[in-house]
Amino acid sequence: MKNPLTTSLELAARIGQIDSVFAVLAARVRGALAQAATVVRTAVREALRPAPIASGVVADLFRTRDELLTENAILRQQLIVASRKVKQPKFRPLERGLLVALSSVMKNWQNAILLVNPDTILRWHREGFRLLWKRKSKATKPRQPRIFAETIALVRDMAIRNKTWGAERIRGELLKLGIRVAKRTIQRHILKVRPPGGGQSWKTFLRNHVVWAVDFVNCRSTTSGCDRCLPSSSST
Repeated sequence: MKNPLTTSLELAARIGQIDSVFAVLAARVRGALAQAATVVRTAVREALRPAPIASGVVADLFRTRDELLTENAILRQQLIVASRKVKQPKFRPLERGLLVALSSVMKNWQNAILLVNPDTILRWHREGFRLLWKRKSKATKPRQPRIFAETIALVRDMAIRNKTWGAERIRGELLKLGIRVAKRTIQRHILKVRPPGGGQSWKTFLRNHVVWAVDFVNCRSTTSGCDRCLPSSSST
């Protein structure tokens, strides 16, 4: 006769083995279902881009001829790029402009873009506008000088002939002639004909600013009793 305690232990062991087998089977079933769901999602996503043939044909019945031609042009251009024998085919500037132009006249252009993201088309559109306005903003004519060439020549001639004249003096002389020129502009042209360090010498400064005067002083000598006139010089 078997021990009841031994019988219950064997039954529990068998139940544990069955549970482990069911756990392994459940894990395998969950893995298979997850893999099948992934395959289904991928198939649905690829089937919807572009739309399935049946729904696409139905949608084309309500579209105009211009829309169909535009979509065909977009798809043809992408096919040309994809057919290039390179590892990563890229769109050239003219091809980018063509896609942007075609997308601007098509209502649902996102459905026809396959090689790039729709955000890329929008970025190309912004870059094209930026280049367009940058080119328009450039001056088409050469910039005219703010002062006439005759005035510049006159300023330089004054600076050469009168080495002691500064920008303020030359500006005053020009105002007498009815010519208005900024002091900084005159200084810039003076430096071109009279570089720093080439100003007047001390000899020129003394000749222009120092005045010599001579006075005679009458002096009486106590020994000889005669008068003498001695010079007394001063400078200002």
